[in-house]
This record gives sequence, structure tokens and C-alpha cells, in this order.
Amino acid sequence: GMVLRRSLALVLCLSVSTASALPFTVDDTGDDGDASPGDGICATAGAVCTLRAAVAESEMLGGANTVTLPAGTITVGSPLPTVFGDLTVSGQGADASIVSGGGTQAIFLMGSGGVLHVEGVRLSDAKLLTAGGYGAAIGYVTGTTAASVTVASSQIRSNVGPAIAMPGGTLTVMNSALLDNHADAGRNGGAIAAGPADLYVTNAVFMGNEATAGGGGYGGALSIDEAPGTAIHAITNAFFTTNAALDGGAVHYAAASGVQTTFSG
Repeated sequence: GMVLRRSLALVLCLSVSTASALPFTVDDTGDDGDASPGDGICATAGAVCTLRAAVAESEMLGGANTVTLPAGTITVGSPLPTVFGDLTVSGQGADASIVSGGGTQAIFLMGSGGVLHVEGVRLSDAKLLTAGGYGAAIGYVTGTTAASVTVASSQIRSNVGPAIAMPGGTLTVMNSALLDNHADAGRNGGAIAAGPADLYVTNAVFMGNEATAGGGGYGGALSIDEAPGTAIHAITNAFFTTNAALDGGAVHYAAASGVQTTFSG
């Protein structure tokens, strides 16, 4: 009896721990939501798995979850569910798997403590969120103090933003291209606006980004605006070309004491 009870307890423990780390494979490029968020099954009422349904399931389940995208374009009709958990979104390459804001919507929004890893995806045509949050392709909801975002082997393209906005935490960009992003009227950082966040950029191209609308802003490609603290910015092998702004066509840097910034490569 004792051995049986211990065996059952072990089985139950294993089932609980693995249920919160699930892979979801998107098989439909629509934007319908999940029919029963939290049941561990990515399925809309039409019995297909969309990106929106997969993100909702990930958030309900908790843990570290992976969403795999097919080739094709997914256009969101509203921002995806806010990421408070640990989410990886993996596509078939930046020329194949595209997530679009349709020119009117933000795409990914971070909540405090959220972790997002985007790889092999193009995030495009997102529109700056100004009510209840901030950012276009990747932004954050009001009240977020820190999050962790990684963009790898991807494109951030043709967004009106800043395309990526970080309130704090860490932003890592690797082997990616940030192209033709435009800061909205009076905003800073066409491609990236890094507030009090650590920023690590390696092997990246910043081309055709602007902060010139409505009188212009600062940092056509990258705007770093820090309060005194211990933030670290390390930018290695980054190529900046044809970016424009009122001040700092490529990079606008307004960091205070204690902040460490290095450019190399």
C-alpha cells in the first residue's frame, strides 16, 4: 500500500510539472481566440490552432512554452494577450513567417516579469499603442516595470512606433534586421526605445528607420534615455545606415551617471 501511494504521488507530480511546459504548433493563420483557455489545448471554436489561441493557452498554463508558426502571414485584429509568462515564438524564417499589425494594431505586449523570445519571424506593420501601454511590434502594458525580450534571426520592419519599446529589464537583439520603422509623431526611437533597460545588440542591421514625424524626435534607429542607475548597453557588429531623426539620426544617447555603454565591431 505504501509503495502504491508513493508511485501515484510521483505520477501526479510529474503530470503537474510537465503540463505547464507545452509546445503549441500553429496550423491556421487566422486570428480567432482559444475556445477554452487553460485546458492545455490550442484550439479555437473552429478546432484550429492560431497564434492568439496559443499565446492565451501559454499564459493560462504558466511555465515556459513554445509556439511554432507556419509559413504565411498572420494579421492581428488587436494586440495579442499580454505576456506575463515565459513564451518562445519560433517561425520558419523572417521571409516566411510574418506577424502583422495590419497598420492599425500593436502585436506583442509585455507585462511585469514577462519573458519573450522571438526567432525566425518578421514583425511588421504594427501601430504604436498609446492607451493602456506603449510600443508597436513589441511593447508593454501600463504599469510594467521590467521584462525580458530576445529577438533572434528576425526582422522588425515597417512599424510605426517605436517598433520595440522597453520600460526596464533586458532587451537582446541578435542576427536581426530592423528596417524602415518610423517613430510616431513626436516619439523617440524609430526602431528601439530603450528606457531603463539593459540592451545587448549583436550582428544587427538598422536601416531606413526614422524619428521625424510631427516635428521629429530623437534617435532614428535607437533611442537610449536612462535615469541614473546601473544599466548596461553593449552594441557589437551593428550596421547603421540611412536612419534619420531631429537629433541623433542613428542613435540618440541621453544616459545619466552609472550607465555603461559600449560600441564595438
